[in-house]
Amino acid sequence: MAPASPPPFDPRGFTRPAPVLLRDYTLVSLAALAAFPIAWLVSFFRYETLKYSFGEDGVSMSWGILFRREIHLTYRRIQDIHVTRV
Repeated sequence: MAPASPPPFDPRGFTRPAPVLLRDYTLVSLAALAAFPIAWLVSFFRYETLKYSFGEDGVSMSWGILFRREIHLTYRRIQDIHVTRV
């Protein structure tokens, strides 16, 4: 006797996510909550050290305390700018 084949897949039969997803979300949230002070400090120091400079040939940006990063983007390389006003 052959094993019974599974019923055909019908995506319309799903109306709620699997309970495993809620467990995964909970675990990720707990991990982020434990690391919140560190993640916040990293973001805060990046915000505090972030500096922009608009020159004749382009835009420069720098940030960082321990590991200083600098980027220079020439105006020629900018292709599109999106502006949102609130």
